[in-house]
Amino acid sequence: MFFSRSGNTALAARHVARRLNARLITLEAEDYRLGLWGWIKAMRDARGEGAITPQTVDLDAFDTLYLGSPVWLYSPAPPIWSFVAHNRFDGKRVVLFNTFNSQFKPEFIAEFEARVMENGARSFEHLSVQRGRMTQQLTPQEMLRAIDAEWF
Repeated sequence: MFFSRSGNTALAARHVARRLNARLITLEAEDYRLGLWGWIKAMRDARGEGAITPQTVDLDAFDTLYLGSPVWLYSPAPPIWSFVAHNRFDGKRVVLFNTFNSQFKPEFIAEFEARVMENGARSFEHLSVQRGRMTQQLTPQEMLRAIDAEWF
């Protein structure tokens, strides 16, 4: 499962799914579409939960779940928080992966982990790839090479 606003997390999610021969489920959040108004809404909601489709997913068939999200204001984006709020992870291994520009704050990752564990997960891991700021951003190929080197 993943949410991506600009496409970087989507690229990472597709790559992870290919590497693991896994099913890919996209979380859609209309409020955060590209453009000025989507960006304003994204920044305003950055520490909350966002409306997503689908809100719940039957997770019975999965042993491991990779949850992908960009980082907004140092935290995973609202749609991924919303997904965690509306789903159970009983006995699942949950791996949060993030793409980000500058940094994330460990306390937000710890809070995310706590919510996942409260929802029944048996374990939690966090993976991330720093793409960098606009003028020094990794190319898509460099980002995928970093994922291969650091996550697999």
